[in-house]
Amino acid sequence: MTLCSAKSDEDDEKALQLINDYPALLNHQQKDDSNKTCLMKACYYGRPTVARALLDKGAVATITSDSGSTALHMAAGGGSVECAKVLLDAHVELLNVKARGYTALDWAIELKQRECGEYLRSRGAECCNKEYPADWKKKGNCLLF
Repeated sequence: MTLCSAKSDEDDEKALQLINDYPALLNHQQKDDSNKTCLMKACYYGRPTVARALLDKGAVATITSDSGSTALHMAAGGGSVECAKVLLDAHVELLNVKARGYTALDWAIELKQRECGEYLRSRGAECCNKEYPADWKKKGNCLLF
């Protein structure tokens, strides 16, 4: 298991140990073979504990992949409300239009990640290239969060 491959709770424990034991080895701007940072992957796989630890150790949430995706785009695409919360609580820009002209909310809509899309909308996200689905909760009516 490497730091960037945490995909389960058991892996989270190992990843957190690596983060805490070897902070000097963390290069938060380094990308893997798929051109994603550890933070991006943690967000895509729904690992909020790892994402929070990486941010606490200096990970940069605004780094983009080749397609322009940020960690917030990854959280939205993976449907991780918890990672989106971690990122937004760390003051990540919500209305960042990057990935092929899409906002994180656009990605949630594109990939049918309703819960995450409704959460992003409740926090003020807007669509750029997609219509907000009529059957999804509107801003201000989101009682789940």
